[in-house]
Amino acid sequence: MAELSATVVGAALARAAAQPAAPAFLQKRHGIWQRRAWGDAARAIEDLALGLDAAGAPRGATLAIISGQRVEAVLAVYACQLAGLRPLLLHPGIAPGALATCCEESGAVAILAEDQEQVDKAADVLSRLPAVAHLMVIDPKGVRAYRHVHARALEDLAAAGAARGDRADALRRLGDALRPGDAALAYYSGGVCGDARLLAFPHAAVLAAHAGAAARLPLGGGARVMAQVALADPLGHFFLVAAPALSGAVACFGEGRSATPAEMREALPEVFVAPARAFERMRREAVARVERAGGLRRALYERAMRHGAASGIQRLLIGAPLVNVMGLARARWIGCAYDALSGATREFFERLGLAVHGLYTVADALGPAALLGEAADAAMTLFDHLEARIDDGGLLQLRSAGGGAWIATGDMAVRAGAGLALAGRAVDRLFPDGAAPFSAGAIERELARSTFVNQAVAVGGPATGVTALIELDEVAVRDWARARGLAFTTARSLAESADVQALAQAAVAEANRRLPAAARIRRHIVLPRPLDPGNGELTASLALRRAFVRNRYAHLLVAA
Repeated sequence: MAELSATVVGAALARAAAQPAAPAFLQKRHGIWQRRAWGDAARAIEDLALGLDAAGAPRGATLAIISGQRVEAVLAVYACQLAGLRPLLLHPGIAPGALATCCEESGAVAILAEDQEQVDKAADVLSRLPAVAHLMVIDPKGVRAYRHVHARALEDLAAAGAARGDRADALRRLGDALRPGDAALAYYSGGVCGDARLLAFPHAAVLAAHAGAAARLPLGGGARVMAQVALADPLGHFFLVAAPALSGAVACFGEGRSATPAEMREALPEVFVAPARAFERMRREAVARVERAGGLRRALYERAMRHGAASGIQRLLIGAPLVNVMGLARARWIGCAYDALSGATREFFERLGLAVHGLYTVADALGPAALLGEAADAAMTLFDHLEARIDDGGLLQLRSAGGGAWIATGDMAVRAGAGLALAGRAVDRLFPDGAAPFSAGAIERELARSTFVNQAVAVGGPATGVTALIELDEVAVRDWARARGLAFTTARSLAESADVQALAQAAVAEANRRLPAAARIRRHIVLPRPLDPGNGELTASLALRRAFVRNRYAHLLVAA
């Protein structure tokens, strides 16, 4: 049992033994926030582990977990670890074909599905997966009457584990067999620049990565944590699985796969982490709310954006209400992942007195790797468990501070004083008009300043100049059109209207005023529909797959 303390599940069980009444998780179910204490969580972990052990899954085998943010999925991860299985976290938006490929590649012998939707995906491909001997489901509602496939309810598996007569002996045996070098976690890389890769990590690596990152983040003392990222994402695992067990954070889960603004207002997280797209959306929604109110509120908002609303009467009248609407009234630390904020969004949060920290994330390094400086060329603060270097091509490489192989991040970096600063992804550099390389992301962030632009994709080179593919913010554009009495039937017809095209042209013109001459946008195309992870245009964590989008809309680029 000595080795148990050097594992993630061992830390969870030790925390439960020391503080059985302390809160471990908060989850909203059927409109009610439910508190789960560590003592109750430990019992559930042990029951599930005993059930998995009784089911006969061989030690070291892989169990694929397809789920959104659910406490049951987190407990299943711990239970897999205790039972000596490797939990493979898969995004709930995964397509059936990709599910089959991931299970084949990882050697999965069992699948745990979140609900009927995920069971249906598994049922479609089980004939391709002879090694998968068990199909389980967290929420069995909707599959109880299935005859074409049998999905065992997770609660039934736990009940079988709880009923074992050899409980104490079996738990002792499982604990004695556990080692820090055992596989604790597996997931797939995002695949921003190529195919996703299977990544697996032992307990020792998870503990080291958490210790290095947690030293810079306020995760202790029962801090409520909310992360708008998938459980299968490295950040999702860090904040929602590792942090509760290793730091004592209280992970908060909404009713669905990711918390809504209303749920954030109810949970009031002290630590909040989300992709850049989420912060851009929060700003646009807040601005739209103010513009709909009009009158005095709009005048106060405009004054707050000029002079700040972090204190005094401005905070009372406009700053505090906006912060409350976003659910960030008690936030002590806010992290933005996967991309930099646009200038407008960064300024918006600064004016409200909220510091948004850039969080550099690398899947191969188990997620959080560094804090980014506020200025574009500011040095980043690398977490203690990692060391970095720049190779001969200007690419950033990372490795464990204890040595080991260097990880190619795909990001460009430059010297910034005694440290390093990011200079954009290598594959995203544009060479407009034969000038020095310019980051496509910098152009896209300038476009995203517009209330009506949800996202943009900058492509091009010396021959054609920069072309911007613009995804409009559907809600903002619809509200704008209705306020002006414009008739439309579908989102596509609205995007193709002359008035909305003029709106996009105005956003481009405004961006060009801030961009250097060589990087200015020559042409723009309004996309007929939003970019979607299901179409491969975004990763599961909503990071942009720029090359994929460029190829998808190549026919429009040629015709433009």
